[in-house]
Amino acid sequence: MRNIVAAVAYSLLTVAAVPASASTIVFQNDFSSGLSDQESVTGRFFASDGYVGHHGAYYTNSEISSYSINSINELHGAVLNFDLDYRGESGYDFLTILKDGVQVSRWSGFIGPVTINLGGVGSGSKITFRFTSDGSVVNTGVKIDNVRIVADSVSAVPEPATWMLMLGGFGMVGATMRYRRRSIAVVTA
Repeated sequence: MRNIVAAVAYSLLTVAAVPASASTIVFQNDFSSGLSDQESVTGRFFASDGYVGHHGAYYTNSEISSYSINSINELHGAVLNFDLDYRGESGYDFLTILKDGVQVSRWSGFIGPVTINLGGVGSGSKITFRFTSDGSVVNTGVKIDNVRIVADSVSAVPEPATWMLMLGGFGMVGATMRYRRRSIAVVTA
């Protein structure tokens, strides 16, 4: 009977201790005001007219251009969202997303909203959008807009449900110790 009561109590405490999940926007830019100090561009990418990427006519032959978000703080459950208008030579020109120099995703032409799960991001990390073209120019290139990084909120203070689970666990340990003392006392007497 005591085992059943303990199992039910443990189940109730476990269900009550499910943490609430909340997400926080940790980075956001719609490029209406250009770049922040945390961002940089290289090659033929520019930030103006409400987006970052190629401006004016076509991209160039054998081009390498990039847009980077630098010095990102440590994040848990990070997700990258952005709008992409990428018109290039399919199979030859690529837009690659890199997290600290490691490829996360790659396109050869796409138009629409994009969501990429970055997972954990270490302190001081860098997210890079790198465009590379071959020797042939066939279209207008890349336009990136509404870049946003969202991450799970991590609180330094435990939630009330966590406290409840911890106190319930201490109570169960205390009850078990008390029950064992009685059993030992009866056997030795």
